[in-house]
Amino acid sequence: MFQFHYTITDDDYIKFNLNHALHSKIGKKTSFLSKLILPCLFLCIALFSFLYGDITLVIIELIEFIIISIIWIVSYKKSVLRSIKRRVRMMKKSGRLPYSENGTLTFEENFICDTTPLQETKTSYNLIEEIYTTNEAIYIYNSAASALILPYRFIENQAVFNSLVDFLQAKTGKIIINITE
Repeated sequence: MFQFHYTITDDDYIKFNLNHALHSKIGKKTSFLSKLILPCLFLCIALFSFLYGDITLVIIELIEFIIISIIWIVSYKKSVLRSIKRRVRMMKKSGRLPYSENGTLTFEENFICDTTPLQETKTSYNLIEEIYTTNEAIYIYNSAASALILPYRFIENQAVFNSLVDFLQAKTGKIIINITE
């Protein structure tokens, strides 16, 4: 059995959302499509201009579209991060954070228990969908868009971390995905 007392900060939640947006299955798909839509739209405009316009105009448009598309693809991660930060600020301002700031995460023999000041949630290991480790936290997904967040600063040492990872892998049968950036 493992037990960790934790405090989730806005920064922890923002990092989770950014990792989710860039590395989860649905996040990767959304990211790919978002990066692809703008260049495809520009290509359609360029083709339309080619069919009904001047070749010089088409060349100028293509150069502009390529530059804008490159900027869009390169700045996508920063754009997602800004959007996440804005949403967290809005949620905090309204007093409706989607996470509990303090709690205790207990890994029992048959389930994970997340105890916060307002509730206690038990999740069976067979309901765990995915487990990600990053440079700063473990994310234990209990649905496609929701995860238990355990920042490393609440894990005593590397030996405890390794034991926890081995325990989770044995209990869930999931391959733990390591994300490093």
